[in-house]
Amino acid sequence: MAADRQRWRSSVQALCAPSTKRTKLLIKEVLVDYNLQNGCSSLHEDVAILTKENLVLRKSQSKFESEIDVLKSQIKDILSENRKLKENLNRIDKEISRTRNKTSKTEDNVFFGNNTDKHGLSKHHQRQGLGPQNRKRLLGSSPGIPVSSPIAFTAWLSANVNNPSDGQTFVFDHIVTNFGNAYNHHNGMFTATVKGIYAFYVSILTGAGKSMEVEVVRNNLNICYVYSGDMDFWGPGFNMAVADLNVGDAVWVKVSTWHDSGLLVDSRFTSFSGFLLYETD
Repeated sequence: MAADRQRWRSSVQALCAPSTKRTKLLIKEVLVDYNLQNGCSSLHEDVAILTKENLVLRKSQSKFESEIDVLKSQIKDILSENRKLKENLNRIDKEISRTRNKTSKTEDNVFFGNNTDKHGLSKHHQRQGLGPQNRKRLLGSSPGIPVSSPIAFTAWLSANVNNPSDGQTFVFDHIVTNFGNAYNHHNGMFTATVKGIYAFYVSILTGAGKSMEVEVVRNNLNICYVYSGDMDFWGPGFNMAVADLNVGDAVWVKVSTWHDSGLLVDSRFTSFSGFLLYETD
């Protein structure tokens, strides 16, 4: 560039020597040509710079578009997974509702089902001529004394129990049946009104990932244990006990000292039932 500038100055000085009108015109043309060439050179440099910037921007745009496509794909997968989870939750909720309805119907008919009359007599007893005026509950050829009136109950929890403590008594306050009124739904205790052989049944349903043990006790002395839980889903537990009770003996269900903290016990699937098999001397 410096060499070109020097060359133009020499030409101008040579032309200016005669100092004629034609020489002045030539000088003007030379200066215009010089300025144009400098301007064109500068424009070429600007175009080159802009071209490079354009390439960089195009690459950035392509990268961003690829990232956006990836994010769209991830969002689509998440929405699809959420939809499947909702479908599974709805299915599980329907299964729980169906199971609860079946449990309710079953417990309602444990003692007096479709095969009994309005007095609670089985078809077998009807055939034997046992009417309401002389009804007695007889179990086979039992050596015990026939029961003059039924003693039987079933009850469940009306609400879930959260984080039960050691020794806590389960108060099954929703009564399904309570013939003889021997079960107290205020304190959860069954009290024998006659001396005899009794059967008791307990079911427990514990929340997922937690486990516990409960005890069936007679006058606070253990009769049997029930274990439930420690599953990926709700964990059930069941047990049955037969006990010889005197009048005034109490039987209830309480939490053992072995249980996880923060566990949840379901209400409708946690129940306590019992009935008198026969009276004894």
